[in-house]
Amino acid sequence: MTDRDIIEALISRDEKETQRFFFKECRPLFVSIISRTHTVLTTTSS
Repeated sequence: MTDRDIIEALISRDEKETQRFFFKECRPLFVSIISRTHTVLTTTSS
């Protein structure tokens, strides 16, 4: 699937492709962001 295909599927609200994209493809990015944010917040609040 090309980038253009993914974009078109997201715009057309294709449920299967949206789930695949956000919960499979983007999950590592989201986990990294959450982990880093949590680390920064817990470090600075002490």
